[in-house]
Amino acid sequence: MKKTASVILVVLSMLLVSVSFAFGEGKSEGAKQSGPVTITIWDFKYGDVANVQPAMKKIDDLIMQQNPDIIIDHVAQSNDNYYQVVRAAVQAGEGPDIIMFHGGVQAYEFDDFTLPLDQYISSWRSEISEYSWSFCSEGGVAGKPVHLVPLTIQGFGIYYNKDKFKQAGLDPENPPKDLAAFLAACDKLQQAGIVPITAGFQGGPFTLDFMMRTFVANIYGPDAKDLTTGKQNFAGNAAFLEAVRAIKTMFDKGYFSEDGTSTPYFVDAINNYSAGKGAMFVGLLSDIGHWKNFDDALGKDNIGYFPVINLPGAKYKDLQVLQPTGIGYSVMSWSKNPAQAAKLLKDMPVVKEM
Repeated sequence: MKKTASVILVVLSMLLVSVSFAFGEGKSEGAKQSGPVTITIWDFKYGDVANVQPAMKKIDDLIMQQNPDIIIDHVAQSNDNYYQVVRAAVQAGEGPDIIMFHGGVQAYEFDDFTLPLDQYISSWRSEISEYSWSFCSEGGVAGKPVHLVPLTIQGFGIYYNKDKFKQAGLDPENPPKDLAAFLAACDKLQQAGIVPITAGFQGGPFTLDFMMRTFVANIYGPDAKDLTTGKQNFAGNAAFLEAVRAIKTMFDKGYFSEDGTSTPYFVDAINNYSAGKGAMFVGLLSDIGHWKNFDDALGKDNIGYFPVINLPGAKYKDLQVLQPTGIGYSVMSWSKNPAQAAKLLKDMPVVKEM
């Protein structure tokens, strides 16, 4: 069983052909060099030699073939201490030209050390929605300078094992649509001796965090972005209080896996679910812990998905929550060749919203 079979592999492989066409626009912009410049990239995905690295190597080779003034030095960094390594580079004021970041607060932490990219992305910015760019802007505030070019788009939802549903007498083709049906399904699964929700809490309350984000989409819809501006809040919101009570009920009734508090979400809980240890999993849409992991392990016809547990009185039914960019690349402020570095980000394929 693979620890991770990243959706990046699928995306990058499918887009290799389109990348080669994109290169017809010409060579890198920027100041002329007496010889090729080396652009160094730090990447926590490149170390996946079985799945991701082969596709990335092909893309790097295509970029260098069409841009002989650029040499790409793609360096794999360990997931385990990645941000410690990045912080050490920031403290020293030197390091690679390009660094891969997770979208959201992990990228915003380094806004003071990454370059605004608006001037470099202006000619192709329209290829990605402004909704996604807003998550890549300084501090995640729409209208501020963009500091990150997205490689994947992130979101959350609930995967379910159809075979487990069948064993519990549930309809595998009709997952629960609302809170009452969801809790009833958990009860039937538990009575059948099946763990209703495979969870991982150690190292961060990820299962609860991701579940609450699906509830937030259900409650606030497009206004969820205003939770960061103060225009929306939790106080006095009956649906939000219902979401909190629902999660407490799940805990009280033992619907989460018993060893969840001592299980890291990344990647132990993901592997547990892939091994069939549980009926449902609150997972991601890209990066890891998504359909590709579970399809490979459990079979594509055995994996179902629903985006949210609809709360009573919630305004936005069946709404898929979208979150900050899953992962992306930034150009560091100390780069001596920012134009060439930014050119690489343009030529690397990105997931475009349909």
